[in-house]
Amino acid sequence: VEPEYNSELGQNVAAIAQESVGKPYAHGGEGPDDFDTTGFIAYCFRESGVSAPRALSAQFEYGAPVAKDALKPGDVVFFSQENPGEAEYVGIYIGEGKFIAVSSSKNAVTERDLSSSYYSERYVGARRYPQK
Repeated sequence: VEPEYNSELGQNVAAIAQESVGKPYAHGGEGPDDFDTTGFIAYCFRESGVSAPRALSAQFEYGAPVAKDALKPGDVVFFSQENPGEAEYVGIYIGEGKFIAVSSSKNAVTERDLSSSYYSERYVGARRYPQK
């Protein structure tokens, strides 16, 4: 069963994520001027009036799981990096197969393609956060 979707919230979170593209990476950054990976997620939701966890493990457990083929803007997507199957990297889905995440290697918030071989091989799941 697909979790309930709040279109206004999802679109707002996705828009905030898109407005942040190009902002710099900084360890511990929680916005609005710089971000780390999990601070970016917490910021986008906080700016939309929703309190989301800051820690990656808590972000992966928060909300309700959503199937990859049911992703909608504002859903939070998770990827492994070094440990297959473990959530180690996170981004915000914005629609049309794209997500936005903080890249420490590019030192900035960037738009990524969910279907690229790198991310499709490392995808571990997605969550839809409740409106609170």
